[in-house]
Amino acid sequence: KQWYQRRVAITAGVFSTRLSSSEVSELYSAGSCSDIEKKHDETRKLKWEQILQQSRTGDVSEIIETCALEKKLQFVEGELSKKSSVLEEVRANLEQTTDQLSNTVTQLDKTETKLNQTETKLNQTETK
Repeated sequence: KQWYQRRVAITAGVFSTRLSSSEVSELYSAGSCSDIEKKHDETRKLKWEQILQQSRTGDVSEIIETCALEKKLQFVEGELSKKSSVLEEVRANLEQTTDQLSNTVTQLDKTETKLNQTETKLNQTETK
């Protein structure tokens, strides 16, 4: 976050027009891997990409961009969320089916008991 706060400050400082607090907030909220600043391309005097291409002097450390990993992670999290929803739906269906099966077994047991009682009565009447 600290690196991105600096990037927003640098990026926000090189527009030809003053950005509103909501525009700066939008830049920050979008994250360092977004292209939201390109929305303001017509007013950007100096682009972040140009800054990165400049030679460096002094105590400058290169920060490895992790945007590809972040995008992949977001994709995987989205897919996981979808699968989780499907799993919950399947789990609910399984529970409902299990309940239905239990009710069917109970009904079958009752029917079998009645059938046995009827068979017993039939045998009793035949023997008389």
